[in-house]
Amino acid sequence: MDHGGGGAEMKAWLCLVIALVLSSAVAQSQPVGRVSYIEPDAQPEILLRGNPYRLPTGFIEVVHDRNLARCKARDYQRCSKFEWSVPFTLESEAHKVERALSEAWNRFDARMYWRVNTAINGGVAHWWNCIAQGLNYDTILGIWDRNAWTWIEGKDFCDDLQPEWDLFVPTTCSSMDAMTRWDKLGEVYAKAAAHANVKYYAEYWKDVLETVGKHLPLALWWDGLYPTLPGNSSGLVLQPVVGPPNPAQYVQLAREAQQKDLRGFAYILARYPFLDLLGNIVTSTVVQRLPTEAQKDGFAGLEWLEPLKATLTKRETIFSRTNQWASWPFLSGGKGPEPEGSSGAATPYEYAGVGHVPLFGVQSRFALEFSPRVPIFWRVCFSETFPPVPIPVPLPLPMLMTNSRVTTFWQSVPEGYPIARVKNTPAFFNR
Repeated sequence: MDHGGGGAEMKAWLCLVIALVLSSAVAQSQPVGRVSYIEPDAQPEILLRGNPYRLPTGFIEVVHDRNLARCKARDYQRCSKFEWSVPFTLESEAHKVERALSEAWNRFDARMYWRVNTAINGGVAHWWNCIAQGLNYDTILGIWDRNAWTWIEGKDFCDDLQPEWDLFVPTTCSSMDAMTRWDKLGEVYAKAAAHANVKYYAEYWKDVLETVGKHLPLALWWDGLYPTLPGNSSGLVLQPVVGPPNPAQYVQLAREAQQKDLRGFAYILARYPFLDLLGNIVTSTVVQRLPTEAQKDGFAGLEWLEPLKATLTKRETIFSRTNQWASWPFLSGGKGPEPEGSSGAATPYEYAGVGHVPLFGVQSRFALEFSPRVPIFWRVCFSETFPPVPIPVPLPLPMLMTNSRVTTFWQSVPEGYPIARVKNTPAFFNR
């Protein structure tokens, strides 16, 4: 993306302001949202009666527990405003979001690094990186494509950057530290980092919002997606995902349930829609679904078996591992930046039959980690020999990233059970 120009900066700030407006201004105790209903496809009666609160496609319904309970106590007929319908999206779209958000943070980090590294190395670095652009290759920027030499343009980090010429005075190596202007170096470093944390960070958020808008246009924005402070997290943008039939995961789930309860196998698979995919041995054990019993806190089903459905989703976030977004496979035990683990995606009919749904979420959380890119302050000193020999002396100056960044989150939610990480109320939504 081209981030140059004042117009782009203004648009980036506008997007950031919009994200902030979507957030709730008043802190509340966290209410509970839950998946209340799974509709695998469009019901004819929904299409015919034109109910404005139903979508003419497969969807799930989620409810705001606290407000819904208050509403029902007063006027049940008007409680639909506390129930929201969220359509399914393809698992492949969620994977595109994973990559785009990982790369957006990677790009922000790269721009900050190149800004700082160019600033602290004075006029020579400014000419080489910003004007000549001699070796503007970043070894991490193209990591998703396994490209170790990705070009970064000078305009992406040189905007308004003025060269410094007096950070140190070349002298003998024994006098080098005394002839270095440490206070000025600190100022230059801080100024470059501050520029990145204002301008480039706003453009990072612009990339984030464009990604979510493009790939998750019908997602439910529960509260908002906005920058957060240490120890906090934003609301959750969530959407149920669908994929190809996945009978194997349900057979495994049924076996795990059987270990907890002798009726567990039948409990999980009694309403599974594609029994012919399970094999004769499996289908011969399926009986009529067990009656609901031992309900707790209003949750449906057997309380000791329903939570097993939450284990169907095992997929990592894009930042589960240290510097995962910048991990080369040969340096990280064979793991690259791609999240690992099953999402639990299957067909909506399987979700309705088993009584669970995998949700893909996007959330802002505070990040505190050292960047894998380390700016290096280069000085040259001279040996105390004759003739004197110039000796380059590198000094690493690590970057500590202290920003709120947007990550992904997967969860498998049993039907009738709470959704993790939601708070406050949806900001905008589909009904």
